[in-house]
Amino acid sequence: MAKAKKIDPPWAAETVPVPKAAKSTRKSKDKALQMTVHMNGEHVELSFATRRELEVAKITVSTRCARGAVATITTAGKEYMFVPQLGYITTSAAD
Repeated sequence: MAKAKKIDPPWAAETVPVPKAAKSTRKSKDKALQMTVHMNGEHVELSFATRRELEVAKITVSTRCARGAVATITTAGKEYMFVPQLGYITTSAAD
């Protein structure tokens, strides 16, 4: 099948091309996945690389601490142990 030729209308020379929309110079929002855990008047901010890690951390902290068990979360090279009635303990994940 032959390709159709583009034909300009007679008034094409009189029209002004519409400029393309300028790109936004505003930075996009940071899509960091964060969670704040509040325990015994203190709070700790945790940051995760993926949504799955964030969801696993939420479920782990909420279920284990509700039962009275220790919840352990590892993120950004640190290990956090959430102990009910005590608070949290931070150690290096390499230790």
